Amino acid sequence: MPIEELSQLYRSRSFGFYYCDSKADALALVKALIPKGSTTSIGGSVTLQQCGIQNWLETWFMGKYLDRYAQKGDEVFKAALTCDTYLTSCNALTRSGSLHFMDRTGNRVAAIAYGPKQVLVVSGINKLVDDDTAALQRIKTIAAPLNAKRLNVVCPCVKGCCQYDPNCLCQKYLKIEQGMNRRIKVILINESLGY
Repeated sequence: MPIEELSQLYRSRSFGFYYCDSKADALALVKALIPKGSTTSIGGSVTLQQCGIQNWLETWFMGKYLDRYAQKGDEVFKAALTCDTYLTSCNALTRSGSLHFMDRTGNRVAAIAYGPKQVLVVSGINKLVDDDTAALQRIKTIAAPLNAKRLNVVCPCVKGCCQYDPNCLCQKYLKIEQGMNRRIKVILINESLGY
């Protein structure tokens, strides 16, 4: 599916949609989309780190940054639910027009679903899959195992099987099919980024 068709599909579902050739272009776009002086937070994301977005927020952002890494605990997660802009990545996005997120604690999926005035979903092209079935498959076989290894979480997916376990990263699942007034903006980057 050509990018223009994908863009039209997501926009027809009330998402904002942007396509960037590089992570540098994505960083410049994110800077333009976040108003100066606003309150901003992020969900845990390798993609945001790789694009330099997290570093920019920590170092140069001219506003209030709710830093989930500096301020440990539930308070920063709760404050993020009412911030102006929330940044994250998705675990998968589909050519049929849906976004997919899997969480352990649910703080990220809660902020994406409701609360912040705008949500910027920054994703590498490697997360683009055909449909919902492929999205779940990607989460279970690629995203969850790689994130578990990165976070040193011992759970079944690290060993190649998917089953219930108290340590499992796949505890809260969110699928979004409609963006509602372009509150959620998808930034798709033509690079392989994150998990």
